[in-house]
Amino acid sequence: MPPNPEGFDNRVDQLPALPDAWESGAVKGLVARGNFVVDIEWKAGRMTIAHLLSRNGGLCTVRNNQPFTVKGINIRCVRSNIGFTLTFSSEKGKSYELTRE
Repeated sequence: MPPNPEGFDNRVDQLPALPDAWESGAVKGLVARGNFVVDIEWKAGRMTIAHLLSRNGGLCTVRNNQPFTVKGINIRCVRSNIGFTLTFSSEKGKSYELTRE
C-alpha cells in the first residue's frame, strides 16, 4: 500500500508522552508507523539525538515538541499547534539522524 500523501500513516511522534520521572534516557529499536525503526536519546525531557531507519521508504513526517533538523535534508521544520513537524521523502534502508536546533 503506498504511503498516505499527507504523511499521516508515516508519522513519527517523538516523546509524545514522556513521564516526568524519565528526565533523561534512551530507547532503541522502537518501530513507529510506516515501519520506521527509532532510536532516541533525551535529557531534561527533550530529545538530544534520534536515528530513524526507513524500512519501506516513502514519506515520513516527524513531530517533536522542539525545533529539530534532519542531517542531509535541506528542509526546516514548521511550528504548528501540535509542536514542530517536518515531512521528507525517505529511502528504503536508509538511516536519518535528527538533532535539535
